[in-house]
Amino acid sequence: MSKFRLSFVLSFVVALAGCGGGGSTGSNTPQVVYADGLGVSGVATGTTVVGQDANPIYSTSHPSVVLADDGKAMAVWVTHGANYLEDSFAWNQSNANGVWATAQPLSLGAGIPNYDDSITLRANSAGNAVLGWIEFVGQSQTRANRAARFINGSGWDATKFDISGDYSYPSSWDLAMLDDDSYVSRVTTYDSSSGIYTYSLLRQPGAGATEYLFGLQSSSWAQFTAHAVRPDGNFVQYWVAPDATGGYEVKARFAAVGGVAFASFPVASVPAVCAWGGSSGFYFNPMMAATSPTFHNALVIVAGESDCTKHDLELVRIDTSGGISIEATRVNSPNTIVTMAPVIVMDKDGNALAVWKEAPYNDSLAPAQLMWSASLAGGAWSTAAPVITNLSAIGRVKQYGEIALAMNANGEAIAAIRTEDSDTSLVNPSVSVGKFKFASGWADWSRVANKTNISTPAVAINASGSAIVMYSALDVDRVNGKAAQGWSGSTVTKVFALRM
Repeated sequence: MSKFRLSFVLSFVVALAGCGGGGSTGSNTPQVVYADGLGVSGVATGTTVVGQDANPIYSTSHPSVVLADDGKAMAVWVTHGANYLEDSFAWNQSNANGVWATAQPLSLGAGIPNYDDSITLRANSAGNAVLGWIEFVGQSQTRANRAARFINGSGWDATKFDISGDYSYPSSWDLAMLDDDSYVSRVTTYDSSSGIYTYSLLRQPGAGATEYLFGLQSSSWAQFTAHAVRPDGNFVQYWVAPDATGGYEVKARFAAVGGVAFASFPVASVPAVCAWGGSSGFYFNPMMAATSPTFHNALVIVAGESDCTKHDLELVRIDTSGGISIEATRVNSPNTIVTMAPVIVMDKDGNALAVWKEAPYNDSLAPAQLMWSASLAGGAWSTAAPVITNLSAIGRVKQYGEIALAMNANGEAIAAIRTEDSDTSLVNPSVSVGKFKFASGWADWSRVANKTNISTPAVAINASGSAIVMYSALDVDRVNGKAAQGWSGSTVTKVFALRM
């Protein structure tokens, strides 16, 4: 029997402490370990409870995590009140040895939507961070963007940064924390009276006025944007504009240097930019970008025919070492759709890694494939291949559920997704994790948690390659090696962290 295959057969490990020197013996109580390597609690050895939700009614808390180079970690998650207007935050920090303090409420916002992309936490190498979130405003459920900073030794900003219109798009909202502790935010808002989308790229310093780095307005396409920011604040910006053929052109512009602005230039022409995950029905940002301190930049675009029934996933390399060189490659399989937002990361040398989910375009119940492609320092993209080569030990990849991916400057990465049992007759969700290096590719993936109502995971990795995966779940023991199908109404969701 494979030690990875789910089974109702139990193996028993008896932990015996050695006797001698007058010491007492350890407990002889067997510890139940199932065939998947996880115990009754359904968490991997070394997993720590970081905090919990305030209300037992809710089952997901959507944690976000960052990990500083000195080993200190910070986590923020949603804690639920009596109704959505009372949903707020809690947070916690660990020391450099991974020991977490006591979780604390974070009184920065209320009315946090219960979405995977509701909150975003970004940090610089020093561990100073910025938290961004989407907030319901009033009974109308208008959504607005908010942000606040955390500085070690000073704590959280006393006031939150507010960018709001009649409606804010969470899929177009992202942030970057810079080395000087300022942060850059990308936000799209909608004015219902004019029907105009306004896209802005902003830099918020520690003190003083907000700097507007870039902006545009349109009646539709301004919501499709991407940017990549280097730690020193230099950035490259991408947006979509209609072209003369009835399709769309993806344009780019680099940040001004010494007060001199650069002209925009086209990087791709596509019939359509597709922000909808097919019959699975998930809306996402169809573009994501990465950059490096070198001359290398990368962009991923979910394109397709005019009706977006099928998708073309375009990976674009932009090299500026001698002029501007642009190469685009389609990487997904024919007759597939990209079901969730693809992700892309890059190391300090310009090596890029892209990861995405693809599935048959006409079957919302089929499992997805988690795929990857890499480009080494401006070279061609590798042939797309499955990320999880030992999938039979993991289960199935669901079409929905975001991909968590983080990479350090040295090209070491960690990824995590929510997976499910190969037996789809019961709900048995897990968090599965894998590590990556450009030299060796993906290591075998492993399930690190199998619990009831488990959330989409979050990951972080620091310069030394130390990584962390975080998720929330109902703290209910497993039954026969599967996530419990029932639980007490007083059970609360807890937030779990595992160092890897």
